[in-house]
Amino acid sequence: MFTLELVDSLDQIFKHLNVLQQHLNQIKLVSQLTPAFTSQAVDLVSTSRTTGFGLPISTQAVDCSSKAQSATFGLSELQLSITFSTNTNSPNTQNIFAGQIQTETPYFQPNPPAPGPFPYVASLNDPQFSQQSVNNIPAANSWGIRLLNAKNILIYGAGHYSFFDNYSTSCSAQGNGAACQNSIVSVEGSSSSVSFYNLNTVGSHYAFSINGATGGLYSDNANGFISTIALFRPN
Repeated sequence: MFTLELVDSLDQIFKHLNVLQQHLNQIKLVSQLTPAFTSQAVDLVSTSRTTGFGLPISTQAVDCSSKAQSATFGLSELQLSITFSTNTNSPNTQNIFAGQIQTETPYFQPNPPAPGPFPYVASLNDPQFSQQSVNNIPAANSWGIRLLNAKNILIYGAGHYSFFDNYSTSCSAQGNGAACQNSIVSVEGSSSSVSFYNLNTVGSHYAFSINGATGGLYSDNANGFISTIALFRPN
């Protein structure tokens, strides 16, 4: 009986490894089809940094430049981790579908604020934060997703969560005003044809910012612990 259970467990492990390998092959395929993506995919491995929790932190999670015409991401079992200034940064990206994406703002922020502890790097299209706080709510925290001059973006299911303020969860507790950060989704520049279906946020006072103008107040979209917007189209 024990032998059979062990064999079954090993079989499950190999199945998961095969699924992981398939995802890695998909990423390699996308890298081959989109030269601009290749350099960033390599960056995830070669220049990753590590937090105190042992999590790999890259300088750029996803950065598809204007050379990348189209790509489809279906990373359901393989998660590419976060940066300190933005989780998913997509300048000049177009024709992208993403489903069931999830991000979490770094737990130590705003101590220091983004992009700290690393310097701002213009060549990586790092976001810049003009204010440290708005009405005592941190305004220089990592974006869950940032779209810069993006076109034809379809996101079906997004969870962008900000649970902490310098490791304290009081800012995200129900009844405390969703005060972990001011906004968590940023749409910038000439972005067009962008749709978020089922945009969920935690701890963010506003769900989104469009060229600096915030919207989607948490209390207007309260859904239990989270805030939910059924459909968000910035233009």
